[in-house]
Amino acid sequence: MELNELKNKFRHRSSVDIKDVEIAMKAVPFLVREIEKMEDKIADYEKRLDHLSGLLKRKRPPLEKSGQKNKTRWEVRINEDENRLYFHLAGELDYSAVKLASNGIITVLSNLREGYDVINDFTELQGPFKKRVIFHLRKLVYNFSQTGIANLVCIKTTDIKPITDIFQSGAKAEGFQVFEVSSLEEAKSTLQNVGRFLKA
Repeated sequence: MELNELKNKFRHRSSVDIKDVEIAMKAVPFLVREIEKMEDKIADYEKRLDHLSGLLKRKRPPLEKSGQKNKTRWEVRINEDENRLYFHLAGELDYSAVKLASNGIITVLSNLREGYDVINDFTELQGPFKKRVIFHLRKLVYNFSQTGIANLVCIKTTDIKPITDIFQSGAKAEGFQVFEVSSLEEAKSTLQNVGRFLKA
């Protein structure tokens, strides 16, 4: 059933003719679902407006940050419509560079609303993964939990288990979900399906 078809048919009527009763009966469940979708969108926009009005009262942090130090590169960006943080960490992890990257991420977290998602792209990471580096990743996990993360997806290769284990163990301790996938498309699909499952 098409919403435009119903609008064209009934837009200028105040009641349904007897000949259209069958169409109207089929339309009711469809329209209820459409109303629920619109209510969800309105609620989300209201949360976003509240969040943005709070940000206007203070200096707003940037939506994107990136950097490079020694053999480590990193980039973080926020998609406000999706309420999602994208984090790309690449190269050979260096303590001072990971410290800069984690601090950069923490400064942009206030742009997100509670119940946000994170996609970590670790496909270009190289070991070894030293304890001092792992400390700053644990710091990230803690800050995610304190600012209302819902789901975290790691895009990974097979040889970075020490890094993904940090997020898995952090999720168990802090109460959010972690998924491991092999591509950005799979990460987005996973989050979309989690959203559908929760609404069902």
